[in-house]
Amino acid sequence: MLNRLITMQRIAKAIFLVALLFIVAMIGLAISCKPATHAEWQELHDKECASHITKFNYEGHTYLLYNDGDIGVGIAHDANCDCFYIPNSDYD
Repeated sequence: MLNRLITMQRIAKAIFLVALLFIVAMIGLAISCKPATHAEWQELHDKECASHITKFNYEGHTYLLYNDGDIGVGIAHDANCDCFYIPNSDYD
């Protein structure tokens, strides 16, 4: 009976130590994680969105097609299209 009690005490101590180590590890992990800055967040989302954009030409104009299966589809006239070019302007 005494041996059984000693064994149970050792098991309880071992469980306590494992739980304590787990809690310390989680606190250390939480402290070491650096939150992303807004610039890092924006860069991540820009890269993700860029993978959904296709550039194409139609009747001499350049368009951007945004296609994401979850959100939908959008088409926009590309701001870098040649039709926006003004020869001999101050903005060249």
